[in-house]
Amino acid sequence: MHIRPTILTLALLLLAFSASYCTAQDKKDTGKAKVDDKGKDPKETGSKFPTVPEFKVPSEVLGKSFEQWKKEIHSGDPSKREIAMKAILNFGPVKCFDALPDILTELKKHTFTAPVDFSVRYNGLRVVGTIFKNYPWHEKKEKDVDPKIFKDALAVYKAGLNDPQIMMRINAVQSIMFLGPTGREALDDIIKVSKDNSTWEVRKEGLQTLAMLTVDIKGVPYPKALTEIYARLDDSSMQVRVISIGAIVNLTRFLNAADTAAAIKKINARIAIEPEPSLKIYLHNGAMMVQQKLEKKHQDPIIKLLANPDPGLRIQSMQAICSWGKDSKPFISTIASMIDDPEVAVGSAAIHCLVSLNAIELIPNFEKIIADKKAHPILREVAEEAVEVLTVFIEMQKKEKSESKDKKDKKDKK
Repeated sequence: MHIRPTILTLALLLLAFSASYCTAQDKKDTGKAKVDDKGKDPKETGSKFPTVPEFKVPSEVLGKSFEQWKKEIHSGDPSKREIAMKAILNFGPVKCFDALPDILTELKKHTFTAPVDFSVRYNGLRVVGTIFKNYPWHEKKEKDVDPKIFKDALAVYKAGLNDPQIMMRINAVQSIMFLGPTGREALDDIIKVSKDNSTWEVRKEGLQTLAMLTVDIKGVPYPKALTEIYARLDDSSMQVRVISIGAIVNLTRFLNAADTAAAIKKINARIAIEPEPSLKIYLHNGAMMVQQKLEKKHQDPIIKLLANPDPGLRIQSMQAICSWGKDSKPFISTIASMIDDPEVAVGSAAIHCLVSLNAIELIPNFEKIIADKKAHPILREVAEEAVEVLTVFIEMQKKEKSESKDKKDKKDKK
C-alpha cells in the first residue's frame, strides 16, 4: 500500500508549525547550548565538518575581471548580457553588489513596446534576487545603501509581478521578499498574483510571499493581505488552501481579537465544506492553534482518523495529536500501539511522535524492537535513533536537576 504524496506533504507541514502551539502551552525554556568552535580543529571540537575557509574575491572569472564582466552587462548581444549577469555572482556576495545598478539599469529598459529579451529579464531578475538574498546586511545596514538601488529594484520587481508571462510573475514573487521592508510597497501587486486565475502555482507562490511580507515593522498585518489570505481557504487548489491555513497559523501572534475571530470563523466555515479528509485535519488543528485552545469538536475528528484505512491519514492524524504538547500525553499508549501497524511508515511515524513527546518510559519497548531480528530493518533503525535521542534527553534532565540543586544550595548558604 502506498501513501499519497499530498498526504505526506500535509503531515510534514503539520509538524512545521506545531511547535508554536507546544511553546504556548508549555512555556518552558529547554536551554540553549552555547558553542563557538570557530577556527578550531574539528577533531578537537568533535565537529563532523571542517571550518569553511573565508571567501576570497577572485581576480578573474572565466578569464575576465569584474570590471570586464560589468561592462558586458550592457552588451548589445542579449546572450552576452545574460552570461555577464550570471558570471558576476562568482565574485562573491559583497563584490557582486557593486554590479547591481548596472543590472537594474538593463532590466528597467523593458517596456511593452520595446521589450528586453525574455531570457535576460528572467535570469537577470533571478540574479538580482540572489544578490539581495546573499548580501551580508549585518555588516552594512540597509540605510547605508544608496536608496536608489532599492527604488530601482522595486520598479523591476513590480514590472515582473505584472508581466504577462507566467514564469516572470512566479520568478518575481518568489524573491521580492529579499528586498526587505521595501518589498512591502508591492503588496497590492502581490495580492494580484495570489489570486491569479492562470494557474494554481502562481497563486501558491503569491500567497506564500504575501504571508511573509504582510506584517510591518510594528507587527501590524496589512488588512488587504489578511483578507486575501482568508479568501484563499476557498481556493479550488488544495495546495493553495494548505498554504492559506499555514499562513493564518503563522500569523496568529500578530492578529488582534477581531482578526482572530474572523480567521476562526473562516476556518470553521471551510471545515464544513472541505472534501479532503487530510486537509480537514490541518484545518481542525489550525483552528485550535489560532485560538490557542484545544476543543473537543476539533479533537474528535482527528482522533477518529487514527483508525482510518488510509495509512497516510493515520500518520497525519497521529502527528496532529502529537502537536498538542502536554495535552498529547493521554494518547501515548494509543500511539505506542500503532508501532505494530502493518504499514512500516505508520510504525516509524509513531516512534517519531513518541520521541517528540519525550516518552522515556517507552525506551524498553524500543529496545525490544532493536533486539527483534524479525522486526522490519527500518523500524529497528528508527527505534535505535529513538533510544539515542531519549537517552540524551534523560541526561539533560539530570544535568538541569543537578544545576538547579547547586543553585539552591548556594542560595541557602547565602
